[in-house]
Amino acid sequence: MKKVLKSILFLMVTMLIMSSCAVKSTVSIRPQEEFVLGEYQNTRFNAKVTNLSTKEVKVVILNTLSGKQTQGFGLAAKGTAQIYVSKEETVIFKNASEEQVRVKVRLGRDVEGMRYQPVTKQ
Repeated sequence: MKKVLKSILFLMVTMLIMSSCAVKSTVSIRPQEEFVLGEYQNTRFNAKVTNLSTKEVKVVILNTLSGKQTQGFGLAAKGTAQIYVSKEETVIFKNASEEQVRVKVRLGRDVEGMRYQPVTKQ
């Protein structure tokens, strides 16, 4: 019995430590702006993204070197998606609406290079 309790406790502590390693943030994006994520990242990463707003947010993943789109989709209002980004890619969250939107992002690791910019055509 004691051994089982120790095993359960060990698993719980391990899960707690692993879940605390995730980076969580809510990003507000003004109308006609984009949020760029991972511009200077040199390792792959993944993120769970949730659109907290009532407007769709475009998610565009670009090859950092060529600037060409490799993936992309519309994240519906209140929708959630899991994205996987290679070390040569950058993620852009586009708010083409006339209202501010909010996106909750849970990253599997720290990601370098975050900024806002006006909406670009791609």
